[in-house]
This record gives sequence, C-alpha cells and structure tokens, in this order.
Amino acid sequence: MPQALTAADRLMQLARILRFGASELFLEVQQIQRRRPAEVATGRDADIALLAMGMQEAAQELDRQAADADLQAYLAHRAAGGDVLLLPLPVVVRQPEQHRPAANDAGLLNRVVRAVSRVLRRAA
Repeated sequence: MPQALTAADRLMQLARILRFGASELFLEVQQIQRRRPAEVATGRDADIALLAMGMQEAAQELDRQAADADLQAYLAHRAAGGDVLLLPLPVVVRQPEQHRPAANDAGLLNRVVRAVSRVLRRAA
C-alpha cells in the first residue's frame, strides 16, 4: 500500500529530480570541454553550466523549504496538544554463526564497546 506523501516529501523529491538533472548537465559540459579543450568556457557549455548551477541552487532551496515544512508540521502538531515520540535508533545484536578465535573476540568486543559509546554520546 503506498504511503501518503507530505508536502515536505514532495519538495525533497523535486530537489532530487533537480539534482539528477543538474548532474546530467554537468556531465554534458565536461563532455563538451573534452571534445574542445582549447576553447574558452563561453557559448553553449557556459550556458549549460549556468543552467545546472541554477538547478542545484533551486534544489537547495527546495530542501530548505522541506525542512521548514517538517518543522511547521511538528510545531502545529505540538500546539494542538499532540505528542511526539522520539525513538532511539534500533540496535540489532545477533549471535555469530561460527565461533571466532579468542583474539578476534577481544577485538570485536572493543569495537562493540566503542560503537555503543558513540551512540550513547550522541544520545546525550
């Protein structure tokens, strides 16, 4: 079943589309410059690059608007007395399929301790 898209989701989709189009235009500019490296960056390749830059800037603006739309929806929900649940990221711990030598177990344990410490520091 498809999920309903919010206004912020639509803005972010449009921003992704603009970025994709801009990357294609930048690629075309590079291809033009490879075919004719001696020419100065004027004419068609400069126009295309300018268009791509405008598309990148528009994508950034859409991302800003999407973030603002999420914030406004959150604030409106809170103002109406709604609750907001902030859930921690899920941590999945699974048993190894095969037993590892003791030397690797100590290294793995150290990595797990560091990862958990980083998560707890971010949460604080």
